[in-house]
Amino acid sequence: MRAVFTTALPSAALLGVSAVPSLSLSLFIPESVSDVENFTVTAIVNTGNGTLQLLNDPRSYANDYSPCQSFNLTHNLAGVYNYTNTGAGNFKLDVVSNLFQYINASGNLAMIEASTESKKVGLSGKLVSTLSQIAKAVTAANNVSYASSHLNEISSGTIRYSTWFGTDPSSITYDCSTCTEDAMVYMYADDSSRIYLCGSYWTAESTGTDSQAGTIVHRLSHFTVNGGTEDHVYSQGRAKSLAQSDPAQAIMNAHSHGYFAENTPALS
Repeated sequence: MRAVFTTALPSAALLGVSAVPSLSLSLFIPESVSDVENFTVTAIVNTGNGTLQLLNDPRSYANDYSPCQSFNLTHNLAGVYNYTNTGAGNFKLDVVSNLFQYINASGNLAMIEASTESKKVGLSGKLVSTLSQIAKAVTAANNVSYASSHLNEISSGTIRYSTWFGTDPSSITYDCSTCTEDAMVYMYADDSSRIYLCGSYWTAESTGTDSQAGTIVHRLSHFTVNGGTEDHVYSQGRAKSLAQSDPAQAIMNAHSHGYFAENTPALS
């Protein structure tokens, strides 16, 4: 996949020169990036053969820079662009504008055009696809807020209520960096701020029966503050049977919460 991004680089520099102005603006980036959080671009402004007076456009003067002196400005692209939809691939980065203002030898405002060149970077690794998967699953899991409202509005005699049970997810951190290899998802009941995603979680569908979304809801129901459910039974068939034989225990069955939220096949 290829995508073209234009990143805004420091038109914040206004430059003054006492001799023939010459300026270059370069993008210093790694050839490949595996962690989008470390996806940074550094713009280097080099002087020509004259002294440059730098300003913070358009408000104030900064420093004077001697010939061949440079300064760096680092831009974290992860905080500006959303890479969760694009996924891994090659990206071309260009300077938005290479025109700078400077104060010439006469003390007047003038323009200078800096020489530039595009750079390419390969964005790879698990993090980009991981962020996309988590975003989809959490969005789907948030649909359980409707289930919670639904429970407040309907009687216990409806088909959906008598089949599954739901909960309302709270704000939480989804940690995919410190899990154990043999686990799908785990959490600690007394710490409702974090769920650990790993292993076979990433091969599950984002929605539907036993999906990523349903798994998140399942785990949310385990938190003590959400009622502290247990894993009494697994699978839809056993969860349905439990609802008929022991409704009180079914309400405290984590999988019943997940199935109620997933609602597959759909029940009214």
